Amino acid sequence: MVLRHLIAIHTLDLTTRLNGAELAVAANRLKLPDKQLAAIRAAATELEMPLPILGIAMSADNTHLAATLPFGVVELIDLNTGSVRELRPVEGSATLTQVRFSPHGGLLAMVAQGESRVLLVYDTTSAEPVARIGLGDQVDPALVALESGVGFATIGNGHVLVHPVFEKAEDLIAYLAREFPDPLSPQQRRFFFIQ
Repeated sequence: MVLRHLIAIHTLDLTTRLNGAELAVAANRLKLPDKQLAAIRAAATELEMPLPILGIAMSADNTHLAATLPFGVVELIDLNTGSVRELRPVEGSATLTQVRFSPHGGLLAMVAQGESRVLLVYDTTSAEPVARIGLGDQVDPALVALESGVGFATIGNGHVLVHPVFEKAEDLIAYLAREFPDPLSPQQRRFFFIQ
């Protein structure tokens, strides 16, 4: 089974459909084959093309693969079924430089760099956003999934920032019990959305 996944990664050929502003950016920033450049010059409004993979991650159970592509595109691939979901978490000139699954595989985190740097976290089942966290002055931070399951960390500029994001309610409750052994104040309960 692992060998099949390694072969799938090795032969992975990702394409995306570009239009509008993305098409203009592709013409200026990517080294395109002559055929695609000719299509753009001929006023093509849409173009399907292979894209270079900027970052790649495999889920801990080896069932999902995530690949970041130019223009803020993430391909989430189910290796058992071959289905592909495309996420577009950023727009404009932002680039997704890092991608990691959480230890249980329920969350997918990525670092977006553009005018600002943010950590974006998505639910892998629903492909819905879970969190958007500013990274301050961290430039090109490394992204690490915390083995304890309490979230992710970014490392850059001599700083380590821990970002608690939880897959399961039990993990959040256990984290709060460890971090706040005394009962939470009403303000803390509102902050953590605990009713």
